[in-house]
Amino acid sequence: MVKGDGKVLLSLKVANDEVDMCLAGGTESPLIPMVVAGMGRTQELSTLNDDPPRASRPFDRDHAGLVLSEGSCILVLEAEEHAQRRGATPYVRVLAGATSSDGNGLYDFAPSGEPGARAIHRLLQRLGLAATDVDYVCAHANSSPAFDRKETTVIKRAFGECAARLPVSSIKGVIGHPFGASGAFQVAATAMAIRHQLIPPTHNLENPDVECDLDYVPGAARRVQVRRALVTSYGYGGLNSYLLLAAP
Repeated sequence: MVKGDGKVLLSLKVANDEVDMCLAGGTESPLIPMVVAGMGRTQELSTLNDDPPRASRPFDRDHAGLVLSEGSCILVLEAEEHAQRRGATPYVRVLAGATSSDGNGLYDFAPSGEPGARAIHRLLQRLGLAATDVDYVCAHANSSPAFDRKETTVIKRAFGECAARLPVSSIKGVIGHPFGASGAFQVAATAMAIRHQLIPPTHNLENPDVECDLDYVPGAARRVQVRRALVTSYGYGGLNSYLLLAAP
C-alpha cells in the first residue's frame, strides 16, 4: 500500500507492461471448526498445547506441526518508470520468480530436493546470478517436520557449499502459518529486511532438528548486508515457488 510519506512497499517492472500499478497479496481465515478438525485428523497441527506462544518452532528438534493463523497482507507492485514519475521511493525490486513441482502426492516430497533446487537454479541463471549473489532466504518453514526438512534439503542442493554460510530464517515462529497469506507476509518481511539491512530471526528455535543444520538466525535479528533475498513457498502436492527480491 502507498504510505503516508508517499513511499510504496514494492516496486518492479510489472509483467509484460500490461499495467503500471496493481495490488497483490493474500488473505486467509482458516480458524473455523471444520478446518481445525480436518487438519487434526491428518495430524498436521502442533501438539504443543501447553505453551501456545512457543508451539510454532520452525527447524527445531521439537517441531510438532504447524500453528494455524489468519491475516491479510496486500502489496503495491509498480513499474519503475511509473514510480519515478510520481516521485515514489521503492522498498525493493522484484527480479523474477520460478516454480516447480515434486509431483509425488499430497505429502510426499522428492527426498533429493532436486525439483525445488532446479527451479532456483533456473531462476538464478535467467538473471545471470550465482549462488553467492543471494544474501538471505526467507523460508516457508512452518514448524512441520516434513516441510522444515524439505526446505533444508532444497537449499543445500540449490546453493551447494554456499548453503552453510547463507542466513535462512522463518517468521512463522511469530505469526504461525496463515496458509494463502503466507507468501505475501514473507515478501513484506523480506522487503523490510532489505530496506533496514536486518534479517528477522527464527523464534522458538532452541535445539535444531538433526536434519535441519543450516544457519537459521535463531533468537535475535541479525544486521548484515542484504542485496538480494529469496522468498520460498511450498504447498501440498509438491508445489515449489520462489521469488527473488533485490535492493532498489
